[in-house]
Amino acid sequence: MSAQAISLPTTPGPTSVIACVGETPRAKTIAAVGAQLAQMLDLPLTLLRVIETVDETGLRPDPLEWDLCRHQARRQLSRLAGDLAFPDDKIGLEVAEGERVQAICHRANETGSILVIGTPDSDNSFIWSRDTAQRVLEASTGPVLLVPDRAEVCQRSYARIMVPLDGSSYSEAALVEAIHLARWTGAELLLAHVVPEVAITRFGPLECSDVELQLRLSRRNERAACHFLERTQRHLIDQGIKARSLCLNGDVRTMLQRTIAAEKPDLLIFTARGQGGKSCHDLTIGSTANYLLAHLDQPALLVRSSQALAKRQQSQSSQLARRPTPAFAA
Repeated sequence: MSAQAISLPTTPGPTSVIACVGETPRAKTIAAVGAQLAQMLDLPLTLLRVIETVDETGLRPDPLEWDLCRHQARRQLSRLAGDLAFPDDKIGLEVAEGERVQAICHRANETGSILVIGTPDSDNSFIWSRDTAQRVLEASTGPVLLVPDRAEVCQRSYARIMVPLDGSSYSEAALVEAIHLARWTGAELLLAHVVPEVAITRFGPLECSDVELQLRLSRRNERAACHFLERTQRHLIDQGIKARSLCLNGDVRTMLQRTIAAEKPDLLIFTARGQGGKSCHDLTIGSTANYLLAHLDQPALLVRSSQALAKRQQSQSSQLARRPTPAFAA
């Protein structure tokens, strides 16, 4: 993270919300979470169902069975839409054909939309293996809202959005997305940073000078983190955004999980990678993000790096009018 507090974004936010559903009971929750987000942001909602054009055997199904599958998918989307308290003129139903990840990400990237999907194993018809979820995160340039099995649909507008910050440029992208949402919903932003224990190489008991060095580094890191959080919090408040900050110490994953449980935010926003992304460029999801996703009870919005975010924002103005046409739309 830069030494200066982050500047508020001036680029446009997402243009729509796309809820990707399969044919399971989880589809209703995913659609409802997507509808709630779209309603809070005053954005159109699209319920998207992707049908694989090739079955598990590698062969195309019988044309009659394929046509029946299309009609069943359209009926399912109509039922889901009917259960949502959402304006009819702002909801679209789409059934697309093709490779699942490519179809979903192409649709979202072209329109600068927020994707809403189930977490791995929450929607079996979607075949959300961990590998598939990582492919979606890798291929999507925009934010992805993951809905865990245990998530419940919030019956009110977001009141608190938590953003873990680790000092990397990756987490800066998460804060940018959080600011967009806070502006629209009026939610409080909770900025959280965990100062990890300073590691000292050990070849036996630490000497007094080693312990003193470790303490000095820990205090320095805590001062720097708290100073950044305080300045960023003041900057947000000066711009009319409610904000609060927490500077913690300890194991990053454990402390974040405890803070989430104690603060009970309506939404968590973080990046797929953090500080570790500087040296592990081949990782789509870092260890901290993986841990949080496995233990969350509420929806989590994952965003890409600042570079990916800038690419999405830059493409919005030129591609806003270009809406890819699926194989057919319900």
